[in-house]
Amino acid sequence: MANYSRQVLAVNLNTHEAEYGSYADLGRNIGGLGFALELGIQHRELEPTVLSIGPLTGFFPFASKVCLLSVSSSGLTESYLSGSLSLMLRFAQIDCLLIYGTSKQPVFVSVHSGGQVDFLEGEAAEPLFYKSGSLGRRSFLAFTDGGSLADNYFKLHDEIGRRLYRRNLLGLVVSADRTLNIAKEKDYSELCREILERGRDLEVSYSNQPSCALCPAGCNFSKETEERPELVLSHCLVTCGFAKNIYENVPLAFACLNSLGYPFLHEDLEGLEKMVAELRAQF
Repeated sequence: MANYSRQVLAVNLNTHEAEYGSYADLGRNIGGLGFALELGIQHRELEPTVLSIGPLTGFFPFASKVCLLSVSSSGLTESYLSGSLSLMLRFAQIDCLLIYGTSKQPVFVSVHSGGQVDFLEGEAAEPLFYKSGSLGRRSFLAFTDGGSLADNYFKLHDEIGRRLYRRNLLGLVVSADRTLNIAKEKDYSELCREILERGRDLEVSYSNQPSCALCPAGCNFSKETEERPELVLSHCLVTCGFAKNIYENVPLAFACLNSLGYPFLHEDLEGLEKMVAELRAQF
């Protein structure tokens, strides 16, 4: 099965240790929001923050977001982050990043391909943090109590950023150097061309603002977070909500997944709304 790793990196801020491995028990859950909810339930007692990409991330236009879930005693916070982090996670071979615990001292976390992690301790490590990874192949998140940003431009949900900051996590960088394979290159190329030609179906106009990964629109809302819980298929694919007229379409989503070699059935996609509702109800 091409390009389907289900790879999860768990970062323990208590001990400054990380564990990287495959979660084979996520069943026919296609990714994104579904992955994040499953992991949030499995590790609820840790009150984790989960960052998850979807199966189309790194391959298709407008598949540009990262699903962020934060689990706490008060419930679940769900948001979608713009920027380049989604692409870096894909090229680092990380489908989900699970962060939990509280560091005893301020720390910056540097993540590399294949789940390698460096913990840079102390506020004085900030210059070293911003030198981590390779130019053009990395994405930075900076957390503060008053507002957090990805790549110094794209906004994080205030509460999610604040929770990470209060766990003494000051910054996170993901750098990547892996390559991708396409299972059915002809089908994939045709689908990419079709989707790009449907840019007129976006809910926003093209502009000249910084764009999210693999998005040519550069719309005036690119820096904002996204909270539209009704877009279940889009959030499991982790495509942009403004592209709902493109990706909230089971036949097209199925064709995209099939071109990449994923084994999902139409029934799997059609059942996502019920599955996600059942998972959300457990919080």
